[in-house]
Amino acid sequence: MVTVRPADPADRQRIRECHVAAIRAFGPDAYDDRQVAAWADKGDPEDDYPVEQDGHYFVVAERADADETAADGDGEVAGYGHLVPTERAVRAVYVHPEAAGDGVGTALLDALESRARDLDLDALTLHASLNAVEFYERAGYEPADRETYSTVHGGETVELDIVRMEKQL
Repeated sequence: MVTVRPADPADRQRIRECHVAAIRAFGPDAYDDRQVAAWADKGDPEDDYPVEQDGHYFVVAERADADETAADGDGEVAGYGHLVPTERAVRAVYVHPEAAGDGVGTALLDALESRARDLDLDALTLHASLNAVEFYERAGYEPADRETYSTVHGGETVELDIVRMEKQL
């Protein structure tokens, strides 16, 4: 069973672990080893996942065994999503490799879009990794522009091609 709920600060480490696992599992579908390593090189969880900071809305999807309830915060993090309403932007939707294909990504994206509608946003943008473009297209996002994401890893700048996408809500 999967439950999507707002994230809290206690989720940071589990979010980070999910994030890195997803990058390492799915990143090689579109990027070389150096790019994947740079992308997966996460800094301080408090800085990278500001779950309690105003202007950020994080959700987690949890999986629970049949005899547990995922809503108690003790389930396994199957994915997470991040919305920045002031930017009208989805910053992240990541699914743990063990939950891939189970509808977790769709549930997370639906929760972020629902929150955006509650805030009277009429459109969202996002920056999709090349391996995620088809997922977002199936969800109604349209490619708008190709861009480059730059990060520093091992003292050198590493660039990844990404696609800016848009959706009217």
